[in-house]
Amino acid sequence: MAQNEWRRMKDNNSQECRNCHNFEYMDTTAQKSVAAKMHDQAVKDGQTCIDCHKGIAHKLPDMREVEPGF
Repeated sequence: MAQNEWRRMKDNNSQECRNCHNFEYMDTTAQKSVAAKMHDQAVKDGQTCIDCHKGIAHKLPDMREVEPGF
């Protein structure tokens, strides 16, 4: 179930997150340095929220049986 949701969010560019959180409007200078660096890199790499923020809204499932690299 979690993998399906992550795939859906990846496919729609994390639209649910971007309703409020959009790289275009982020002031990374107001963020902690680690977060700012990660967000700047995510923009450069063309990442979307779900690429890094899995498990933020819901507890992560037990993924021990899932192939590495998902």
